[in-house]
Amino acid sequence: MSRCIICWQEFKKINNRQKYCSKKCYNVKVRRLTNKYILNKKQCELCNKTFIPNKNHPKAKFCSKKCNKKNYYLEHRNLTLKYPHLWDAKKYCKFCNRLIKFNRNNYIVSELARKFCSEKCRRALANIKRRKHILKEKECLYCKGIFKPHYLHPQTRFCSYKCNAAYNYYNKYKSLISKYPKGFETIKHCKKCGKQIIFDKSKPMNTELIRNYCSNKCRSKESHYRFKIKNPEGYKEKIKRRRQSEKGKIAHRFSAKKRKYMLKNIITAYTAKEEMELKSKGICFGYKRKPHFVGKSQLEIDHKCPVSKANKYYIKTGKKKRYTIKNVQPLCRDCNQEKLDKI
Repeated sequence: MSRCIICWQEFKKINNRQKYCSKKCYNVKVRRLTNKYILNKKQCELCNKTFIPNKNHPKAKFCSKKCNKKNYYLEHRNLTLKYPHLWDAKKYCKFCNRLIKFNRNNYIVSELARKFCSEKCRRALANIKRRKHILKEKECLYCKGIFKPHYLHPQTRFCSYKCNAAYNYYNKYKSLISKYPKGFETIKHCKKCGKQIIFDKSKPMNTELIRNYCSNKCRSKESHYRFKIKNPEGYKEKIKRRRQSEKGKIAHRFSAKKRKYMLKNIITAYTAKEEMELKSKGICFGYKRKPHFVGKSQLEIDHKCPVSKANKYYIKTGKKKRYTIKNVQPLCRDCNQEKLDKI
């Protein structure tokens, strides 16, 4: 049995975290937490009464709307007392040329900024301006056809969205069009391998026509070669760091394995990343038994068609054996020894 924090009655716990006997006690605690900042009393700036502000407006300065309105009125009255001649200013309506009657209950600045005597006059003048713009015919800057602009967009210079887009495109790529007048149909060759560059028409022209390489591989090879010639000491340090890292060690082992297979007339058509993905789950595919979990460290990569038979295949056909990631499987040491050179 345990006791409630608020009412101190004994109750049985449903969970170890329970502190309250019922929802009522819990709601009392929540109200106390939420009303912490509301309970701070304040003094009204106008009538000097003490009041508790609403939780939605905790930074209120006045006790009620009446006090707020009175304060606004007093500030407005002080301005009118200082500058009484402002109300005597004469202003005429832009549409009907009548005298504008100012409302002295409103603020001075907002009233003196008025240009119309009423909303009807303001709307009438706006409608006349729109009609004038619609009646004017214009010439398109791109296709030079005559058109009437819409009343919401009277300052348009083009007859359609297509003309606007074409005009902007021409001005943006003016220098490129002078160099490459054929656009995407221009023939460019890769600086590294000499292959023709195939442009991607979904991408913008300014990024595609500047390309000097057919792919990212050729670009990275060229930059790697330049760095090697210009900064040989930095290149050596870079290789040292690479070989000391985990990824570098895996790649070094994989390349050593490739060299051994090259002597046996074998081509490895998969990467070190693909090999690591096969081992990632740590499951042995099994030989004459079901697949089972062993772990990453105890897995070995087995060739479905044995490596020992690849040299014989080369002598018969004169073609090197090609191994893809589909022709390879991860096996544990026991399964690999059982299989040996069997297919």
